[in-house]
Amino acid sequence: MPSRKTYSLASILLFLVIFAALFFALFIPTGLTGLFPHADKAGHFAAFAGLSFAGRFSLPRVHYLYLLTPLLFFAIGAEFFQATFRPDREFSLWDIIANLSGVMSGIYLATVFKKKYILACNN
Repeated sequence: MPSRKTYSLASILLFLVIFAALFFALFIPTGLTGLFPHADKAGHFAAFAGLSFAGRFSLPRVHYLYLLTPLLFFAIGAEFFQATFRPDREFSLWDIIANLSGVMSGIYLATVFKKKYILACNN
């Protein structure tokens, strides 16, 4: 069975890969349009939920607020950054709401999953 250090390293790597993909996505000319109605918002939500979920697992001993605070700033700042440096992309308050919802959901789901996983492992 892999050690906790292996799991921790893998979760940190996953967090960094998702963060890099999100940062890259800020620079592509178009978002997820045309797949289905509001696909862009679903993409924002899923990306930030995944980032938050992975971040919560990669930093297990860090209080969740120390992760939540920078992720909330990133969720808001990403939209301003995108609107400033990508004139072909539009600023959207709904994208910010999707980002923030994703962050909160990811942290919450990771916390619940972590508690259930820890309880299952201890029994």
